[in-house]
Amino acid sequence: MSFYDAEVAAGGVTQTLLEFTKTIMGITDNTQDAALSASLDIAGNAAELYIDNIIDQRDVTERFKDDKSPQQLRYWPVQTLVLVEVDGSDVTANRYSIVQDGLYWVLKSADGSCVDWTQMDITYTAGYDPIPEALAYAIAIGAAAYDQNVVTAAPLKKETVVGVGSMEYDTGLAVSTSYGSLPASSTSILDAYRRYHV
Repeated sequence: MSFYDAEVAAGGVTQTLLEFTKTIMGITDNTQDAALSASLDIAGNAAELYIDNIIDQRDVTERFKDDKSPQQLRYWPVQTLVLVEVDGSDVTANRYSIVQDGLYWVLKSADGSCVDWTQMDITYTAGYDPIPEALAYAIAIGAAAYDQNVVTAAPLKKETVVGVGSMEYDTGLAVSTSYGSLPASSTSILDAYRRYHV
């Protein structure tokens, strides 16, 4: 998956994330495209890790072991239901649908009962196409920071003393992920899209 060629809807115009980022950075030629594309992929992956969700639309498959209905889906927004397999057999047709009630679920229809099963795989399309302007901007400024070498590792954020307690500091600086650091200007936008676990 490449973020640099993902479509972005910004200001009534649809363009690639690379074009969007070059506009923000004031770049008018293509001499930096390769390096900037690599930075966009790093920033896009870091953003997805930070929000614990999918940004660039793609198909995902989840595996379930329990026969309950509805099954809660992990990623959002869900666009389409692609395939429901029960123990390797396709049972999608007219038996399952996607519903939303604050979260996205796959719901078995009233006549969709099936025999006992061991494994259910649900494949669906999640994420954005085109990517909303705010998310694109968060990725673009993250990539610009990489490209301009202004992102450094985050400073000390949490300190723990065994038997006493811990203190967490709001550093207002970069947040590190396993893909790279994101500047605070990116994470402040991404916070609105962040997935929080209960």
